[in-house]
Amino acid sequence: MEAAFKSRYVQPTVLKFRSAYELFEKKQRTDESVDAYVNRLNSLSKKVDVDDKSVLYALVSGLRAPIASYVLGRNPATLAEAVDAARLAEFSSEEVNACDQVLSAQMLEMRKDIQKLTQRYDSMSTAAAIQSDRRRSPTPPPKIFRRNVCG
Repeated sequence: MEAAFKSRYVQPTVLKFRSAYELFEKKQRTDESVDAYVNRLNSLSKKVDVDDKSVLYALVSGLRAPIASYVLGRNPATLAEAVDAARLAEFSSEEVNACDQVLSAQMLEMRKDIQKLTQRYDSMSTAAAIQSDRRRSPTPPPKIFRRNVCG
């Protein structure tokens, strides 16, 4: 009975090594949240049966670069501290990205306004040049004769 249980539910050594390799090779995807990445690592760590320190190293090595550098700067002692720091870094970077998007939209709107103003200025300059050409008369101005009223 015990042998049947082990053959059915105990993972072979080869699969444990493969899971350990995957644990340290998994990287956080660009569209993946910190929590989703941590969940993937936790499920792999259960297959390998590693301690929290090893999962901590795998976590930090697989986080996206800006988040990983923030976590390393916090120097977490436990996996929970590292996850909290990663969440904070992720939240901060999302705020920066949202701010960048707002600024980009404002810049695009300003560029459109500048283009409209430039077009208006060009059309006004052209109209002014045409009007100044119309004011000029092709004939020379009349000469004024002065009488000599000296005595």
